[in-house]
Amino acid sequence: MVLKKFKTGRGHTVSLERRFYNYLYLTRSIGGDLSKIENVPEKLLIEMENFIKRNSLINPASFIDGSPVYYCCPKCLKAYSLQTIKKMSLGKEVKELIKELLICESGHNNYFIDDGNLRFLFVS
Repeated sequence: MVLKKFKTGRGHTVSLERRFYNYLYLTRSIGGDLSKIENVPEKLLIEMENFIKRNSLINPASFIDGSPVYYCCPKCLKAYSLQTIKKMSLGKEVKELIKELLICESGHNNYFIDDGNLRFLFVS
């Protein structure tokens, strides 16, 4: 997999995978072997990052390695991610990987918030 690099406002270049790691670190949602982040498909990481920014509670919450880290509810992120995996037909391996990396529950009683809208989680 080719790591996409992005320039931050401070001139640093940070990979998509590193920004996801920073989010997990900030939210203390880290679980499993973090080197497995490299196995998360890039298109899913992009969707997850867009979700995090779209639903950020603090804009940005922190800076790690010169890159802004946004914060959203990890339970909502996990629910959205699992639903997105199903929509993208990414397979059981990716689903299990996300379940391992995000060590929280999926949503709130089968619901999650996306862009101010309450959504039902169709995936268990």
